[in-house]
Amino acid sequence: FCVAEGGGYKVWGYFKEEEDRYDDDDEDTAVYSTDYNGLNKQLLAANDDIIRIRVVKDKIYYVESADDEYNIGVMNTDGSNNSILVSTESSISKMAVKDNLLYYCTDSQLFTCKLDGTDQKALISGVSAFTLGGKSLYYVSDDDVIIAYDLKKETHTELTSASEAADLALNGSILYFTCEDGLFSMDTSSISFPKTLTC
Repeated sequence: FCVAEGGGYKVWGYFKEEEDRYDDDDEDTAVYSTDYNGLNKQLLAANDDIIRIRVVKDKIYYVESADDEYNIGVMNTDGSNNSILVSTESSISKMAVKDNLLYYCTDSQLFTCKLDGTDQKALISGVSAFTLGGKSLYYVSDDDVIIAYDLKKETHTELTSASEAADLALNGSILYFTCEDGLFSMDTSSISFPKTLTC
């Protein structure tokens, strides 16, 4: 599910689990929108191959999986103007949108392209997870190092090592992540030692 603000809160969701995407019983799953209180439900896309969505302004970006192919598509938040931006034979582990660019990770490679799907470029290799915030992209390398990548200067700064680090999320300057030892946070503005939140 994804919640976004625009003339009042609205919720967009798809009713399906990624593990069940090939199940014959999932034929009726789809992408819907509702008001924040659950009223005014509207069907946006009767596409049971969609496994992930992200709402950015007036667009819904989604990942779909069908016939051994993975696609990133986009539609308006009313379901109109649906089109495919990226196609690949490998699973797309994450996507994000920032400053008129689409970022996505597949086969441990981080790619970027324009929001119309053109000008696709490989940005960083050996990536297992990433998130965007401020002027930086934060990612986990294949050897479990969390790294800040400056999008303007194109420089990499190692922040910390964390075995099996994943699920990066940024709130202001605080970076949250999970690893085999629990949930941690760290202040990226001072590159402080990570704090344990739960074990």
